[in-house]
Amino acid sequence: MYKLFILLFVCFELIACKIKLVDEVVKTYPDGKKAMVNMYEEGDSTKVVKRQIKYYQNGNIEVEGDFENGKRTGKWTYYYDSGNKWSEGTFENDLSNGKFTVWYKDGKINYKSEYNKGQPDGKWTFYDEKEKPIKEVVFEKGNKKSEKKLD
Repeated sequence: MYKLFILLFVCFELIACKIKLVDEVVKTYPDGKKAMVNMYEEGDSTKVVKRQIKYYQNGNIEVEGDFENGKRTGKWTYYYDSGNKWSEGTFENDLSNGKFTVWYKDGKINYKSEYNKGQPDGKWTFYDEKEKPIKEVVFEKGNKKSEKKLD
């Protein structure tokens, strides 16, 4: 029973030690509005950037995502100045890795793609303005293997 108590205590402590990020506005527009905000771990005097958000002058987010060792990692989202998503996908070691989606300005899907270590890899599907699939392209390690138009 004592070991169970210790184990539970350690688990609660680990959960409580969740990393807290502190915001710092590092760039502003001439009118004083924030242009870029970097986020650091609380108490980190070296200010290693963990997350970054860039803004359009109208105040909408332009891009947001995480960093690890100075390189993009995890989910990154890019936006049109209207606030609609433009592109979203994952990065690993600053390289596109995994599934990406790109949208038209009106919010409809333009295409879906896949990457592996920065290279196109897998099926890419392109859509018209009504989100009807119109073309599929298959890549393997950066090389186009096939392309077909869809009816």
